[in-house]
Amino acid sequence: MKESIREDGFNFKGYDALCKRLKQEGLTLAIVSDSGVLAERSYGWVNVRLKRTSSGVSGGFSRVCTIMSREASTPAAKKAEYDALNSVAEQIARDPAPFIESVVEAESIAKSAL
Repeated sequence: MKESIREDGFNFKGYDALCKRLKQEGLTLAIVSDSGVLAERSYGWVNVRLKRTSSGVSGGFSRVCTIMSREASTPAAKKAEYDALNSVAEQIARDPAPFIESVVEAESIAKSAL
């Protein structure tokens, strides 16, 4: 996934606004993803949440997307994974508030546990 992002960047509506907001809030995307070929199809999936850059505390609110392709190949699987990431990132960009609030809530719970 890192290679795809490095080579192609992100490609979703709301990219600039989301980056600005995340930077202001001291947050980054926490991405878990995978891709592969199975039963003559390619797949790619992502689970994305926000996390505090300084502490690494992640929020509990996330978005998940899985994309399947009829082309059974590693390049098709990597594209599906990349497309899933851009789809989820665009969803987050539309309304980042619940994701941000979940990080604040997780930090509050962590502090109260100390």
